[in-house]
Amino acid sequence: MDRREAIKTTSLIMGFTLTGAALSGTLSGCKADTGQGWKPQSLSMESDEFLAELSEFILPASDTPGAKDVYVNRFIDQIVTDYFDEAGREKFILNIQSLAEECKDQMGNDFIHLDEQGKTDFVDAEEAKGGSLPFNLWGNQLGPGENLTFYRELKSMILWGYFTSEKVGTEILTYNPIPGSYIGCRPLEEGERI
Repeated sequence: MDRREAIKTTSLIMGFTLTGAALSGTLSGCKADTGQGWKPQSLSMESDEFLAELSEFILPASDTPGAKDVYVNRFIDQIVTDYFDEAGREKFILNIQSLAEECKDQMGNDFIHLDEQGKTDFVDAEEAKGGSLPFNLWGNQLGPGENLTFYRELKSMILWGYFTSEKVGTEILTYNPIPGSYIGCRPLEEGERI
């Protein structure tokens, strides 16, 4: 998966996955702790390393920051800690551990130790069994969809954490804190962000 494909499908995925906990976290301004010496509050260190590496594989650094640069793994840990109820938190922790174990069983090594092709093979296999997303318009489901796997739910959280990060919101995307009139179809000027 490359960055263009992730960006192209973000609006569809974002609308589908903004649950009550996610929406609460976004509206309350939840952001990742960027301090030195940070330790996960809900996830184990192994699960956090897996999440960080998977996030970076899905959204790698290029001329724009990658998922590790904006601390997507820390953001997700914060959301799980502060906005999931106890049952949801336990389920998330078990699911991420199961996904990491599934990778080790299928690929013969931990995700963080796989080469690029091994990571690609694992992610492609997870994408293939992920089911199809329902058609969405501004977060409203307009058609039937299939049950999504945990990988797909996690991927949507990764994309959500990335695109709602302060760095991406202010340096990559155009951030307008006080929206004015909307001009939908106009050419972009040289160097102007999307």
